[in-house]
Amino acid sequence: MPTNPIGSARSTVRAAAVIAVAPARLVRRRIAALLDAQDAAARARGWTVEVRPVGGRVYRDPRFGRLAATAVAATNGGSGRPVAPASSGALR
Repeated sequence: MPTNPIGSARSTVRAAAVIAVAPARLVRRRIAALLDAQDAAARARGWTVEVRPVGGRVYRDPRFGRLAATAVAATNGGSGRPVAPASSGALR
């Protein structure tokens, strides 16, 4: 019985594709494990974690928002303008 060279070529291509995909899966799993560990550490500190497309992450400490609000309230009478630093006269 003659063998079909096209059929054997297809199975060889499939086998090669499976072999090529296996390392990529391992890399994706390793990266996911590292990101999960970083996310857990950030959440343990009270930070928020925003997952972005293509695996991007944004880590934010919510205290930064409170610091900005405190700084605005402490400015020139609450007008939102920063207070000019006092002149020491050293640059005259």
